[in-house]
Amino acid sequence: MVAKLWDYFVGAPIPGSTLQVLERTYVSSGFQVRPLVEAMLRHPLFYEGPRMVIPPVVYCAGLLRALGQTIITDSWSWIGQLSGQLLFDPPNVAGWDYTHWLDTSRWAGRFTAVTYALEGRVLDPSDKRYPVHEDPQRALATALHYWGDPELSSSTHRNLLAFSRRAQRGIAAEWEQVSYRILRQNALRGLIPTTPDWQTC
Repeated sequence: MVAKLWDYFVGAPIPGSTLQVLERTYVSSGFQVRPLVEAMLRHPLFYEGPRMVIPPVVYCAGLLRALGQTIITDSWSWIGQLSGQLLFDPPNVAGWDYTHWLDTSRWAGRFTAVTYALEGRVLDPSDKRYPVHEDPQRALATALHYWGDPELSSSTHRNLLAFSRRAQRGIAAEWEQVSYRILRQNALRGLIPTTPDWQTC
């Protein structure tokens, strides 16, 4: 019981001494789960251990929360299933096999989740009020701010900025100056939550 719960919350193997302490906590509490989980959430490895892949339902909820949205469609059920999770499906209530989440067959689910989260929030490419001189760095900063300025790895940040620069190099004609910058902004907003950083915690 202790080791199984530990694996849900901490990415590092449970040290032998910690296992003994947690077992005693579980027994002395009259086999209550709450004191056991509280002890795990206070353990240094919960904060300092390796990042763990988050379940699809947590990922989708995170998207909605970052945008200040609530659930307004039952599509999230099949999106979760497309991403590899069907809640309450045996063998456990999680309905999720973590070993399948980051394989290529789940990319469709992740991109679909972002598409639904951003539905009705995409910028209109014909909006002439958009900054015509927005540079690649500013475009990325604006997109990151849209998502609440999440912490991203240097590698992820570097690749997003490289994309933003490539997109700007494709802007040539006068009529493209605004509309292509808006399209770049929409693309960045769609790419940020599909980065590896958003799949783990």
